[in-house]
Formats: sequence, structure tokens, C-alpha cells
Amino acid sequence: DKWGEAVTAIVVLEEGASLDLEDLRAFSGESLARYKLPSELRIIDVLPRNPAGKVQKFKLKEQFSV
Repeated sequence: DKWGEAVTAIVVLEEGASLDLEDLRAFSGESLARYKLPSELRIIDVLPRNPAGKVQKFKLKEQFSV
């Protein structure tokens, strides 16, 4: 947030799995220092990837930036 960006955790669940974002937030709070906590949590179906299989982070930024 200091540099104009906020940390967002993007989560992809395995098929058939479920997750409550509040449970994830509580788990993160127990596992991470406060300054490392993401300001947003998002669940998506699939990560955007290029033909080589690498995650296209710029597409995630475009999709989830405010």
C-alpha cells in the first residue's frame, strides 16, 4: 500500500474443495506477521497462464486492481 499497491492473495482451489475466506483470513492472522497480511483475499477458478505455463501476473493485476 505504501508504494501504491496493496497485497492481494489469489487462491485457486482444487476441484471439489471449498474454503471460507474468513477461515483463511483467521489462519493467515495466526501464521503471518500483521504487516505481511494481504489486504484482500480472492478465490478464482484458474490462474491465467502463457503458453509456457507461467502465471501471467499482469493479468491478475489488471483483473483485481482498483
